[in-house]
Amino acid sequence: MRPSKLEKPPPILSSPMASPVTRQELKIEPERLLMEELSGYSSEPIRILENTIDKYDSLINQISEVLASVSPLS
Repeated sequence: MRPSKLEKPPPILSSPMASPVTRQELKIEPERLLMEELSGYSSEPIRILENTIDKYDSLINQISEVLASVSPLS
C-alpha cells in the first residue's frame, strides 16, 4: 500500500560551505589528485612488464647457451 499523504522532500543542498571556492581551486585540486593516483597505478604495470621482460631475457640466454653447447655453429 502507498501512503496517501505526500510529504515535501528535503532540500538537496543543505550544507553551507565555510568559504567560497573559486573555479580555479576546483580545477587544480582534482587534477593534482588525479595525477598522484595515476602515477601510482601506471607504475605497477610497467614494473610487472619489466620483470617479465627480464625473466624472458634470462630464459632466452639459457636456451642460447644450451643450443650453443649441443649444436655449435660451424
